[in-house]
Amino acid sequence: MMSAIADSFQNVSSPVGFPRRVAAVVLCIVMLELLFSSFLTVGAKDNPDEDYKKNLSAVEIQALVRFSNAAQDHDLVGTLRNARGERVRFLLTMKDRYVRFTFDNPRQIIQLDLKDTSGLLREVVDDSEESVPFTRYAESVRGSDIWYEDIAMRFLYWPDPTLEGEERIKTRKCWKLRIYNPLNLGPYHCVEIWVDKGSGGIMKMQCYNYEGKMIKRSTVNSGHKLKSGAWVLKEMRVESFRPGEGSPYARSYLEIDKPQPTGS
Repeated sequence: MMSAIADSFQNVSSPVGFPRRVAAVVLCIVMLELLFSSFLTVGAKDNPDEDYKKNLSAVEIQALVRFSNAAQDHDLVGTLRNARGERVRFLLTMKDRYVRFTFDNPRQIIQLDLKDTSGLLREVVDDSEESVPFTRYAESVRGSDIWYEDIAMRFLYWPDPTLEGEERIKTRKCWKLRIYNPLNLGPYHCVEIWVDKGSGGIMKMQCYNYEGKMIKRSTVNSGHKLKSGAWVLKEMRVESFRPGEGSPYARSYLEIDKPQPTGS
């Protein structure tokens, strides 16, 4: 069975900018998922890529996060909750080519093309579609502490990331990467991300302005465990800081409803 699954991947090409040896590891993980009906939950001694992951460079880890995002195929319903307690419902659609947020009252669609390395967002409001200019990337999305820049995730394409070591976030082993903005576009000069070594997902993110002061911090608080063994985001806390202050002045939450089994 393993050989049959492997044969089915022979003609699959890795995404643009994704090292082929990293793609091979991810495909191996997918095979294990099919066999054991779990998502990156096998023990270290049973995980064939565990030793290999010790040697991943910062560039390869950054590419792993991009690949993890592009490999999603979900329609998720969630809520944005801001510091004032206001709640805004949304539909989050994740496909291999794009991530899309859909809001109502008024209707608004924000879409990120995962194949576009510029991190360009497109927005549909009142049936009019246009690109979101970089001058708006520090704007709030629906009154929350999530900015357009956070949805664009441009830092995943910034060059020359550095690996700062490994830390645990919520009991999960994570790589810590630091990435600098190569252009003076957008509100973030530097972004630090903590990447889950098992899934390739981001567990924590800290964003700094051009004076090196932290202005945003996002942390995954919890997840939903599905019957298949896979985990999906349940709640993420997003905190805004005034430069130089240690405590946040505002806090929002992105909450995802538990996905319903297919056919329910």
